Amino acid sequence: HLCAVCGQKAASKCGRCQKVWYCSRSHQAEHWKTHKASCSGTVEPKVVKEADASLVTLVLAEISSSKSLTNLTRTLATVLTQEHVAGVYISWHADTADLAREVEAQLAQTRGKSSKTVMWLESRVKKSDFEHLKAAAALLAGASQAWVSVVRPGQIWNPRFSSLVMPTLRRASADSRVTAVRCTRCVRPVEDGICSTQEEVEKALVAGTCKISEAPEEVDSLLVHAKTLQVFLDTTPLPALQHPFCAYRYVQKMCNAFGKKVMDAALPEGEWMRFESKALAMEAEEQEESGDNLLRGQELVKNSSQRFGDTSEPTEELPSRLSDADEAAEMIGGIRTSITRRLILRAGETLEAKELRELSMDVVTDAVEAAGLDQVIGIQSWARQTALELAQAAADKLDVKLREK
Repeated sequence: HLCAVCGQKAASKCGRCQKVWYCSRSHQAEHWKTHKASCSGTVEPKVVKEADASLVTLVLAEISSSKSLTNLTRTLATVLTQEHVAGVYISWHADTADLAREVEAQLAQTRGKSSKTVMWLESRVKKSDFEHLKAAAALLAGASQAWVSVVRPGQIWNPRFSSLVMPTLRRASADSRVTAVRCTRCVRPVEDGICSTQEEVEKALVAGTCKISEAPEEVDSLLVHAKTLQVFLDTTPLPALQHPFCAYRYVQKMCNAFGKKVMDAALPEGEWMRFESKALAMEAEEQEESGDNLLRGQELVKNSSQRFGDTSEPTEELPSRLSDADEAAEMIGGIRTSITRRLILRAGETLEAKELRELSMDVVTDAVEAAGLDQVIGIQSWARQTALELAQAAADKLDVKLREK
């Protein structure tokens, strides 16, 4: 036998196919790039662990008009035709009694046409998304081992959604470390536009008026285990559930739990999973906070009299962040948002007062440097006081208890 590389006498052969000979280990390694394409040895297949998995959907609906009821009906139609969706659980509220009767009638009709479990709970008062989520989750009796998707009116699912994601869910079910399956691929319009059916989404993709993109991690893009969801709802106090930034808490808790992990859905190239007419992020700054930001910005501009650098140098104009109330309010809003996001992760917990002060100073120091104001004389004193006030207000609102040593 001769070496496949140098033609010299060979003493060993490929242990995989037992057909090609080599004079040395180095020549075998050198030849592998060429040989591997034709090597026909038997390779032990990688065993992929799987377990039974089921998928249920929670629908969160605030119905303010006939249009939003139509959106709910269309969304339910795309979910209930899914092969692997075991049930749909809906928490809803309608603005008027007439709308409520229409919703009830439409849901009853939808349930009558479907072989799947369809249950709902009406709220008599307007609720936040996460209050609706908690109400819908309470209907999941007997489905504690299911994977849960969250849907809102206006979203359209790919008709193959559940079939595409189910293999990943089965693998996730076999791994106790997995808290969620991430499915970020969605379709959004290139410009303002809306699709009402799955067929319209497909046509829009062909026409180029919609495109497939990877959305950021959002509530809707995570399929979470029912038990994990229940733990989140049980440990999140009502003030946090009602807060616009609860979506941030949800994503962070699901994706960054110690010792746990998120599994990405294995999807074929070119497949889309859901259509959204716009980014439906469950996060918005409250109006009263926007007003407070502006008042603080006006006060900052009014009282600003310091300049950059050493006062012995020729004076310069104030930075725009200190001379324009709207820009000052934008900076304060950014500080408030950063503080609130950090504190909503601690909602329901007890913090040392010192820890709150350190947290607020970390945020404000970064914000002042990012705004290019770190050389402004006196700015640190103002920033420290403002950040602490914002942090204390956020702690009160989010049920974060403070303790002095």
